[in-house]
Amino acid sequence: MDILSLLEVAQWVGKRIRPRKVLLAVEDNSEDALLLQEELKIAKFGYVITRSAEEALGVLRSRKFDAALIDMGLPMMNGVDLASKIRDNYPKTRVFFITGSSFINLEESTLFRVIRKPITANVLREMVI
Repeated sequence: MDILSLLEVAQWVGKRIRPRKVLLAVEDNSEDALLLQEELKIAKFGYVITRSAEEALGVLRSRKFDAALIDMGLPMMNGVDLASKIRDNYPKTRVFFITGSSFINLEESTLFRVIRKPITANVLREMVI
């Protein structure tokens, strides 16, 4: 094997063994959660989907996530409050709001980004990677 071939093999192996990103999704609507699950599979992300902010906080205590996708309209503790807790306690976890609403009064920043529903695998890849 020549040197170029060895480099190509090393690059291929490096791409294959690189760990994939793991996302925490917080979505209380069953239909939206199923659609999100399908798109996360297509995008080839690892993921955990929870149905409430409280459940999400419990999962965060036991596992590391690269990003959190948070529905803004959660019951009990809303998405904004959950995002603040994640930012304060898990600063390496990137936070994205997901919403079907076209009217939001939240200024996007590097800490909080907004992804509009319906969410596609391509949008997930672009935003999260």
